[in-house]
Amino acid sequence: MPGFAFGELNNLPSFADLIDDETAAIFVETIQGESGVNPCTPEFLLGLRRLCDQHNLLLLADEVQCGIGRTGKFYAFEHAGVRPDAIAMAKGLGGGFPIGAIWVAEGAAELFQPGSHGTTFGGTPLACAAALAVLDVIEREKLLAHVSAQGVRWLAELNQVAQAFPQHIAAVRGRGFLVGVQLTADPAPLLADLRERGLLVVPSGNQVLRFLPPLVATAAELDQATVILRAALAAKG
Repeated sequence: MPGFAFGELNNLPSFADLIDDETAAIFVETIQGESGVNPCTPEFLLGLRRLCDQHNLLLLADEVQCGIGRTGKFYAFEHAGVRPDAIAMAKGLGGGFPIGAIWVAEGAAELFQPGSHGTTFGGTPLACAAALAVLDVIEREKLLAHVSAQGVRWLAELNQVAQAFPQHIAAVRGRGFLVGVQLTADPAPLLADLRERGLLVVPSGNQVLRFLPPLVATAAELDQATVILRAALAAKG
């Protein structure tokens, strides 16, 4: 992509080596979704913040997939205790209704001036009303605490499944209700079997099953997903 140089995730020196007089910002997805559910470590995010402060750069966070409560905090970067200069969000913000938004910190907001960005459907009252309703439900139903508590338990259960089927599962990673199960082979046959058994998951990256339950998923529903996954793996032998 023109204008971007790419460092290696969780490799701080690889980012430091890319900084020159033309560098304006560092842009990172807190948990990479499409590439296989790869989380940034807290140490890496803290290191990026220090790099940006040292070189007067902006730290930009992509929370489109991992934000809006999916990891048990409203934004996934909060687990590391960092504060970006701008945050991109969408997807879960509208609870299924299309919306995108950006938050920009004081001191950087003036970089956006009238005419510097345009959008055909941006700021529609209906989309904003949907987002406000989502925020109300997250707060009223205490979904952050729910995802945080249930996510820890569910991740432990999925790791037990991985230990029981090392011939099929290489790793389990993620946080809250954003989990990737790294397989040892092509996920397509297992995806089809899971679908027939009533569990919908999507592929991601290289041989990864991506689990994205809704924030309101109950403990019983998460347990059912684990049972279905275990049964499908057992059927593979």
